[in-house]
Amino acid sequence: MSRGSRIYADGILISGTPRGARIYADGVYMGQEVVPTVTLTTTKNGLFSATVEGSGFLTFDYSEGSPQTLELTSGGVVFSHTYSTADEKEIKITGALFGVTYFSASSTELTNDIAEFAKFTSLKVLSIGNTGVTGDIAALTGMPLTSLYLYSTSVTGDIAALTGMLLKALYLSNTGATGDIAALIGMPLVTLHLGNTGVTGDIAALTGMPLTTLYLYGTNVGCNGTAISALTGCNIQLQNCSWVDDGGDGNETDNYLIVAAAAGHSGCSINIGGNNVARTSASDAALGALIAAGNMPIDVNE
Repeated sequence: MSRGSRIYADGILISGTPRGARIYADGVYMGQEVVPTVTLTTTKNGLFSATVEGSGFLTFDYSEGSPQTLELTSGGVVFSHTYSTADEKEIKITGALFGVTYFSASSTELTNDIAEFAKFTSLKVLSIGNTGVTGDIAALTGMPLTSLYLYSTSVTGDIAALTGMLLKALYLSNTGATGDIAALIGMPLVTLHLGNTGVTGDIAALTGMPLTTLYLYGTNVGCNGTAISALTGCNIQLQNCSWVDDGGDGNETDNYLIVAAAAGHSGCSINIGGNNVARTSASDAALGALIAAGNMPIDVNE
């Protein structure tokens, strides 16, 4: 072996190789050292811009013109480039990827797979809602995210992939997300948007969360009458969940009004209308108690 060379086995230096080469026993790679790269794609015709926060330096290669190098700060920096065509272009990001804690490019023409963002291993906030981003949310499993905004994208996948994450804000409305809402048990969620997804389960799974916004409209999340915890000042949107009176768990609309009143909901706005079954006299007392506790408006089928 020549002077200054390296062989690594599972990350442990064991011997040498020709200068500048790398051999990884787990990756079976031989050749020049691979530079970690996040590759975004966009069809933007005009100014593309996004915001990153963190520490260290990143270099942005926009597939045309000169690369741009920026120093990250906790206050955020904007990277941008003006394109003159609507074809798909790559934006390659290299440098201190591990230093990125915040990435925001919502309502832009991003089209890449969500897996690219998993390369920002210290990411706390990912905001890419209302974009053309695709892929399975399982790519984000185990990341230190506290806020995840993926609404109105083409992402798919079972929310079970997010189990164990300490999310405070989760926006997955109008996506291909599926799975049982029980996968979110234990999360310190304040804001939960799962409207118009394939999510199922029972609302009791959210007991104990400090929710101030709860959007489950257009899902198959039901209410079987299991006790829930009190919510204060929460915007609750549970319309169009196809609640029924099946003679088993009873009338789901009645169930919700009764358990919400028993829990002590106060100052909330509650919508449990739409295609949900009409309530019956069984929930008269509960509805009166909720109104008395300042829960207004309450939208319910009579």
